[in-house]
Amino acid sequence: MKPGTRRDRLAAETLLAEALASTGEGEPQQLQLSRHLRRLGNPALALEAQGLFELRRRARRKLAGSDRIFLSAKGLEQSSSLAVAAWRAARVNALTAPHMPLVDLTCGIGSDAAALAAGGRPVLALDRDPETVLLASLNLERLVGPGALAVRADASRPPLRSEVLLMLDADRRPEGRRELDPERWAPAWSAVLATIARAPGACIKLAPAVEVDTLDATLPSDLPRRWSWVGLGRELVEVVLWTGQLAPSDAPPFEALVLERDGTLRGEVAGDAWARNLATPLTAAEVEACAFIVEPHAAVVRSGLIGALCPQLGVSPLGPRLAFLGGREPVPHPLARRWRVLASCAADRRRVRAMLREADVGPIEVFTRGHPTPPEKLAKSLRGPGHCPGVVLIARLAEGHRAFLVEEA
Repeated sequence: MKPGTRRDRLAAETLLAEALASTGEGEPQQLQLSRHLRRLGNPALALEAQGLFELRRRARRKLAGSDRIFLSAKGLEQSSSLAVAAWRAARVNALTAPHMPLVDLTCGIGSDAAALAAGGRPVLALDRDPETVLLASLNLERLVGPGALAVRADASRPPLRSEVLLMLDADRRPEGRRELDPERWAPAWSAVLATIARAPGACIKLAPAVEVDTLDATLPSDLPRRWSWVGLGRELVEVVLWTGQLAPSDAPPFEALVLERDGTLRGEVAGDAWARNLATPLTAAEVEACAFIVEPHAAVVRSGLIGALCPQLGVSPLGPRLAFLGGREPVPHPLARRWRVLASCAADRRRVRAMLREADVGPIEVFTRGHPTPPEKLAKSLRGPGHCPGVVLIARLAEGHRAFLVEEA
């Protein structure tokens, strides 16, 4: 029996279940588990079971129900959270006929394929790595039964019919280190474009920090497209490019949205190219009069849709192209954090410390926008002489920087 076969994976899981059933109070679970595994199985199988335990433990926050699925370190790192996978599947199902097949060209451990197949859609999951295909096959069998199939294939040369939807997440670390050049991804961006041109609709998953404008310029001008910046909790987790039937003409081409950990939609904002980064900053006098500062979610900031969000909240940027927004009484919004301004001054050490002394503030947490010094270093150098903890925001204005002593509203 070769290590890593289907039989090995299932045997390791059974061994793990037996060992976990034998653990009790007292020693840490991991120590008990290691001892039981060594006693119950051969060394190779015990090592396989120990690795499965560690991966499932690490996956709990990202993948609900992770104690039921098979994982690899790379597969876990690259997998979509189940909340995001469910949101993506719901959108595909809302925009296309449920009988239209979908091919996931880079399925990983199968999170997205499982979410799509769970709704009854025919799904074919592909990956070029045989171990990954094995894991995806096991997971799909366990999560959705016979509704999805995982096979080995190269995403740059996929065996496709014309009327299938596509999903793809190019490997941005093909040689182990992150590649910024899209042509060095696997598959290369040019191969991705050639593949999606043959499909009625496609969903391309991308990294949160991808340069969307650069990639958008490479798309055919007549290709329907929509860009989504997706947040989960307080994090920006990915960017999604929708094309063809998955980018309806009546939907704004840019959107930022945030999901809760349970998959519910917290909020969203959308707009066209004119709404991106189109926001007039406050004057110096208006900045000094701000009673509140608003910090948009990272999904809004990266999308450039601050210009679409500002009118909804009644705020404007404190400075040019700045993601701290100010106003007299901003409207609460699910995609923004609100701070009440207690005091403010020019952001030099003497004045900031005087402001903190007057408020009896000592240790501070610092958040910055447009300031060259790391927040941790500023927190040490600007620490006040008082006793109470505080929060200081430092923002780049049209001229100079300003510090704000704030509390969360």
